[in-house]
Amino acid sequence: MSLHGTLHTSNIRVTHVRNPNHSLRSRIKYTIEGHDGRAKGWVFAEVSADMPSGEFVYVMVQNLQGGAVHTLVDNRSAIKAGIYGKSTGGFAALLGRGK
Repeated sequence: MSLHGTLHTSNIRVTHVRNPNHSLRSRIKYTIEGHDGRAKGWVFAEVSADMPSGEFVYVMVQNLQGGAVHTLVDNRSAIKAGIYGKSTGGFAALLGRGK
């Protein structure tokens, strides 16, 4: 699957919310259009002030023609469980990052 397109800056919506754990979050929604103009969709993303720059709570793309949602990044479960950014050992060790 190839996802690429053109951002239309006039269609960006940003909402700032305070999460129940009191972290400040920004929710972003914008339209994306395929290079041939036929494929169109919405991009939904959320960032948290508690996360490193360049990290996302989630990033999803919804195809407006069929409604299918493609999840590109989803850290919500790890954040809710309190394990986001913490190594659980096994996979990190395989990557040479663990001890």
